[in-house]
Amino acid sequence: MTTHIATIGTATDVVLGDTCDLTVYRAKTEISAYLGSDEETTEYVADGDATFTSDLTVLLDDEDRDVKAMAEADDILTARGYTRTSDWGFGGNAMYAEVEAADEDLVRELTIVAAEIDTKMARRDLLVQSLMDTPVARKRIAEAAKLSEPRLYQIRDGRR
Repeated sequence: MTTHIATIGTATDVVLGDTCDLTVYRAKTEISAYLGSDEETTEYVADGDATFTSDLTVLLDDEDRDVKAMAEADDILTARGYTRTSDWGFGGNAMYAEVEAADEDLVRELTIVAAEIDTKMARRDLLVQSLMDTPVARKRIAEAAKLSEPRLYQIRDGRR
């Protein structure tokens, strides 16, 4: 299962300085179909902020830049617990590969996402509690919060 996309920046318009860099992003799945065909393809694309970045030692103007950058990136990915699951692809100013994160990285990411969800839910609950003290229709509050009306009363009364 592809969980991340690794990129190697190979041009001055995508890197700072004069060396290549490695960046890993969470991946999301995009399904696309070719025109005139019933065949669907699944592609993985970068989604959101980088989860890991590292400068490489390979100079942008090195004759063997691509080969050296891929080898160094592979070493770094392996040391960080990533497994590359596709060949490096070339795209203008960068190279791309699908990678799987190590279990610990996924657990760490899950911990962060769970904390973000808790924060958002607490904010939602505060908004629901505030709106329950207004004349706004309960149905409208429930629809906006994507909750049932009985759940609104549980939140209002602090019964989770």
